[in-house]
Amino acid sequence: MKLIECSWKYGSRDVDSLYNCFIENVNKRINEIAPLEQQSTNYESWIDGEIKRAQRERDVHYYIFKFTNLRDDFEKYKEK
Repeated sequence: MKLIECSWKYGSRDVDSLYNCFIENVNKRINEIAPLEQQSTNYESWIDGEIKRAQRERDVHYYIFKFTNLRDDFEKYKEK
């Protein structure tokens, strides 16, 4: 399921289901784009922080923007 489909499936009001859908997809994307040696605790902490921030903000558009662009974000993270 693509991330934007989470919002179509659950809508912006069902925040808990939407949050769980995104977390599941983010974890899949991490495994797809990051070789095992790059799946570090630091990266997972960074993603977790972004998820929590988005959840606090209750901003569906933030989720969609952030995690559909996860590959670019990971590249930026590796450069830090």
